[in-house]
Amino acid sequence: MLALGIFSLLVAVVAFLLHMRTSYETQGGGLGQVPCVAAAAIQVPLMTMLGLGLVSEATGQFDFIWWQWFLIWLVETLCVAAAAVWIGRLAERRAKSSSA
Repeated sequence: MLALGIFSLLVAVVAFLLHMRTSYETQGGGLGQVPCVAAAAIQVPLMTMLGLGLVSEATGQFDFIWWQWFLIWLVETLCVAAAAVWIGRLAERRAKSSSA
C-alpha cells in the first residue's frame, strides 16, 4: 500500500506539472474554454488524496478526521485551479506583449 500511495503522489505531481504546461502553452485553453483548469482541478487532487489515503493506511501517519480530509481536498482543488488560471493568464499577457 505504501508503494502504491507514493506512486499515486508522484503521478499527481507529474499531472500537475503537465497541466500547468498545457495551461501555459494554450493560454488557459482555446475558444474561451479552460479544459486544462478543469482537468487539473479534478485529476490532481483526486490522485493526491488517493496517495495520502494509501500512505495513511500503510503507515498511520496522516490520522485525520473526515472533515480534515475534505478541507485538504478543497484547498488543494482551489489552489490547483487558481494556479492553472494564473499561468494561462501569464502566457496570454506574454503573447500579447511579444506580438505588439
